[in-house]
Amino acid sequence: MYCLDNIFRLSQRPKRRLCLLPQRYIMALLLFFGVLTNFTIRISFKLALNQLVVPANVSRFTNKNDICYYNETQKQSSPVNTSTKNLYDWSAASQTSIAKAFFYGYFFGHFPGGYFSDKYGGKIVLSCCTFVTIILTVFTPVMLTGSSHDYNILTGLQGLTGFSIGMLFPSVHSILAHWTPARDRGKLSSIVFCATQFAVVFRDAVSVSFIVYTDTWSSLLYLQSSLAAIWLVVWLVFGQATYRNSPLATEKEYAYLQEELETLLVDKVTKIPWIEMLFSIRLWALIIAQFGHTWMWHVMIKDLPKYMMSVLKFDLKQSYYIAAVPYLTMGVLTLSTGFLVDFLINKRVVEITTNRKSFTTFGAVGPAIFVVAAAYAACARKTAVFLFTVGMGMMSFYYSGTRINTLDLAPNYSGIIMGIVNGIGALPGIILPEIRKYWTLEDSYMDWIPVFWLHLAILFATCFFFAVFGSGRVQPWNDYEEEEIEAADSNASPFVSQIPVVEPPVPQ
Repeated sequence: MYCLDNIFRLSQRPKRRLCLLPQRYIMALLLFFGVLTNFTIRISFKLALNQLVVPANVSRFTNKNDICYYNETQKQSSPVNTSTKNLYDWSAASQTSIAKAFFYGYFFGHFPGGYFSDKYGGKIVLSCCTFVTIILTVFTPVMLTGSSHDYNILTGLQGLTGFSIGMLFPSVHSILAHWTPARDRGKLSSIVFCATQFAVVFRDAVSVSFIVYTDTWSSLLYLQSSLAAIWLVVWLVFGQATYRNSPLATEKEYAYLQEELETLLVDKVTKIPWIEMLFSIRLWALIIAQFGHTWMWHVMIKDLPKYMMSVLKFDLKQSYYIAAVPYLTMGVLTLSTGFLVDFLINKRVVEITTNRKSFTTFGAVGPAIFVVAAAYAACARKTAVFLFTVGMGMMSFYYSGTRINTLDLAPNYSGIIMGIVNGIGALPGIILPEIRKYWTLEDSYMDWIPVFWLHLAILFATCFFFAVFGSGRVQPWNDYEEEEIEAADSNASPFVSQIPVVEPPVPQ
């Protein structure tokens, strides 16, 4: 990888751009496609799992008055492959174990991902986790077939895949910290973060159609791993963990980044302020806010297509296509709010802390209210879809609030912070399957209303905690490494400190 970094290294920095965009925007676009390909693999396996197993016989509550009926012919909400040939008769408990295995791995993958990204550089961690994810994705159908369709093999593979993908966001945040000055943080971060929403759009609009066209679940895994492999090659050649290593940044851009980031960042950390992090109320406010957001994210990414099928009676393809609309809106607005937040901060309309808190509030309260309202829309399809779209669109404000906050608090340890914050934020993926055992989410829209109220309460509580205790200021422990060095120097031999330091003459 070191050799790849030096293949196109120039003898001196160019005075003019070699591309239309500044190098920091090119890096953001590279990270966008990296997140897009990896995150699509993460969220699309549920489609493959539906194609793998025999459809469950679900009893419908036909005696209820709160079930929607429409004039068109009703289509059964079943997996794409309606034939039971070559399908696996795994129980619901087995399928839940497979889903939970991914999130257990995803939870634990964040912590080494953040640590190694800040210590050794985000590029190598991001490259390695993508490579491992590709290998595991390609070999999943091969190993499943070779193991006589043992679901335990798939459970183990999903756990390893989750661990690998768990390193994605910590490494991305570590790289972003070394490329995003405060005045550009909203724009560059939003370019990267909107990839998660477009990944859902890709899953709902492309992956479903691809399974229908090929009529096989394994083709989806091969498609996604191939796209990830193409990105990985491009990333290995052009990606850089820090602006200091980039030969393509112009003299002007390098000077700008150096001026903005030099005093905040070291290339690689050696000392980590674990105690200071543990007792930082600002960090805990961020963790709690992230937990609330990911709770809603996990709920909607799994339950929205199901609501479209079971309550509003769209067929499978319609449900996923329509469910993609709110995420498409959310992706566009995430990109827009990133530019808006930088404009407001650079024009000194609001300070950073006020911005982070207000945008987080919009990104939590808005979706909660509109999603509950959508459930009360009952059988009014257009109204429900509109309310879901508005609610998920407002969720985009979160990315210019809480998500960027990981870069505000301590840029030196942004990978580790993201590992902690998003790692704990992965817990809803483990908790929700257990809670769903006690939910009756079928044809009746009345069954869904208490559940949506629960989500609203969680979002309100986590958002309130961040609004009170959150901060957008750099924390004192960001300079922990320099303080340790200074403390070591002060404990050195007194004879050393008496040696005069002669500064070299400054050239005129």
